[in-house]
Formats: sequence, C-alpha cells, structure tokens
Amino acid sequence: RIVSESVVVSMSSSQIHTGEHTVQERAGVAVAAERTSGMYRREMSSGFDAFLRAQSFVVISGLDAQGQPWASALSGTPGFARSTDSHTVQLTAKLEPDDPLFAGLKPGAALGLLAINLANRGRIRISGNVTKFGDNELEFRTEQVYGNCPKYIQARDLTQTQFKISAAQHGSSLTERQVDWLQRTDTLFIASTDPQGGADASHRGGDAGFVQVVNATQIVIPDYSGNNLFNTLGNIQSTGRAGLLLIDFETGDTLQVTGHARIDWDNTAISRIPGAERLVRLEVEAVVERKHSFLLLGKLLEYSPHNPKISLGE
Repeated sequence: RIVSESVVVSMSSSQIHTGEHTVQERAGVAVAAERTSGMYRREMSSGFDAFLRAQSFVVISGLDAQGQPWASALSGTPGFARSTDSHTVQLTAKLEPDDPLFAGLKPGAALGLLAINLANRGRIRISGNVTKFGDNELEFRTEQVYGNCPKYIQARDLTQTQFKISAAQHGSSLTERQVDWLQRTDTLFIASTDPQGGADASHRGGDAGFVQVVNATQIVIPDYSGNNLFNTLGNIQSTGRAGLLLIDFETGDTLQVTGHARIDWDNTAISRIPGAERLVRLEVEAVVERKHSFLLLGKLLEYSPHNPKISLGE
C-alpha cells in the first residue's frame, strides 16, 4: 500500500523544469520543494509493481494528434497493469479508437500514468515514453516514478461490470448536463505536459461543488495544499494547456475536456473558494462524452477528511 511520499526511498535527484520552479518560487516553497523532490526515481521498485498489479483501473495522459492534452481511463482485472522490468510498464487494456488519445500513442510519445486505489487512498504517478501500442496492449518505458499522499481522495468501493460502450459525443463547449456534472463532482483527473517532452496524470478531489463552472467554456478548479512540487501547475505555467477527465462512478459515463489553462493568483478570487491557495482556470476547446465507457461502478464510502468544506449555496 502506497499512501505517502515518505514511503519512497533512494530516489534519484529531480530535474525541476522552469515552470515548476516558477510556481514554487511564487508560492514561496522552492526550498521545501527541493527537499521533497528527492522522492523521484526513474525505475519501478517491487513495491510499486505490487501496488500497480493490485489496481483495477489507471488514468493515462498524453497528447492527441493535434498536440492537445487529454486524460483517459483504462480498466481491467487486477494484474492488467504491471511492470515487466524496472523500467517497463505494460497495460493489457483496450483504448477505443475514437478516444482522443488513440492517434497520439505512437512509439516515443510521452505518457503519464496515475494508478490509484480509491478504497484505501493510495496512489502512484509514473511518466515515460511509449514503446508499443496495439489493439489490446500499451507499453512504455518509465522516466519518473513516485508516490503521492492520500489527501482529497474520496474512498470508493469499485466493482466490475459489463457495458456496451457507446460512441463518443463531441463538442466545443459544455452542455447543461455537463455543467451540472462538473459542479457536483468530487473527483477529477487532470492531464498536462512539460516543456521537456514529458506527460503527467494527476488527481484532484474535494467535496461535491469544489469545481466551479463560470459558463459553457470556463472551468475553475481550486488548488489545495499539496507536496509543493507543483508538477501539474508547473506544466500549466510552461505550456498553458491541460485536459480533464471525469468519471461518473454510478453510471460508468466519462467526460473528457481539453483547452487552454492558466494559474490565477488573484487573492480576491482565491478567497471566495474555501481552502484554495491558487486557482486553475481552463478555457474549454473540445469536449468528449461517452456513456458506459468506464467498466467499473463505485460506491462512495467516505469523503476525504482533508477536503475543505464547501457550501453549495455560495
């Protein structure tokens, strides 16, 4: 079980890129971030492999054929995700051809992966480069591996199911249903890329209502206290882009969004959202919704005790 950065030892020195350093300096945590960055390593340990093999789903991130970031979910029987050696991860799972990431997953392409156990709030993040991609196989070589703390993860019990996956529905802005979905979600996943050619998949969570939708093309996500590394925000600082993935754990529906992103440091705007230390503002450019595409259903067990309390009336 991996629930904290503190369990990771013998990490190699980090390579903090300019965007991450800029955000760390602005937040006043550059010295602390340098210490924390010792958790990074390039290879998979036996503990990470055991955690990965125990999961029934992972979130992956990368760029589509047009260079836009997206996050997608892959699921399977535990063991479908595994390492075959200390630098290679294999996924035996099918990515639908109409998924935004499908055309971009060519050998050499950057790939981010988040393995997360919702029931016990454990998670690890892996980034690397694709070596193989086929009908039911995705393989990549690891470049960065590390654990994350359990903050803001809602505990859920997942069970496998069978659905007939529907065709993807595309749009350039949010529908009323999608706006409502975002406004009531307690969990989302965010894709970003860095200027050095890497990809990252990360988790964001909070009480229902923690995400704000200004209108059909503007989404606001609070950034709560974390590990001070600012991988996601550093990537956004550098590239100005991000992608979101929402999973409806009651229906298996998924919602993917991509667009321009920026960090909002305005204290007045930040103060309106409890617990926020910064805001991420996403300008929606493309939306993909698919019914019954996530082959797991989840029962909510408990909200994270770390979640700032949100009043839906605010």
